[in-house]
Amino acid sequence: MAGGGRRNIPVLTPEERAALKKYSEGMAVYLARGSKVVLKSAEGFSDEVIAVSLNLKPSTVARWRRLYIEKGVAGFFDSQFPGAPAKTAAELSQASVRMVLAQPPPAGKAKWDVESVASEIGAVPSEVWKIMKDLNIKI
Repeated sequence: MAGGGRRNIPVLTPEERAALKKYSEGMAVYLARGSKVVLKSAEGFSDEVIAVSLNLKPSTVARWRRLYIEKGVAGFFDSQFPGAPAKTAAELSQASVRMVLAQPPPAGKAKWDVESVASEIGAVPSEVWKIMKDLNIKI
């Protein structure tokens, strides 16, 4: 495939590949983006090719890949990328979380999950989890 100066190419088990494929089609934008980067990287595409195909900077592609190699999918949840700062629990209203949970879950899901709620209200999952814990909401 296309060349490039990458040093680390993720080697995926069939289970990891299936999970990343599932995440790449999900509603959580950050998770889908990171999953697509890792899948294309594992197929041997260069950072530059991946960047063009996903409308990202090559440095962003390299960072997603490095996060996966170092921490697996968990790295996608722990990290913040440049841009608008993540909303904090203080900025997110409990009402917005309740409002989302009162709606039917996203297509293809039997119930809401923290990542889907976060995506819906434009927040990071850890902050939504804190709000839901404070409200004693279990999903």
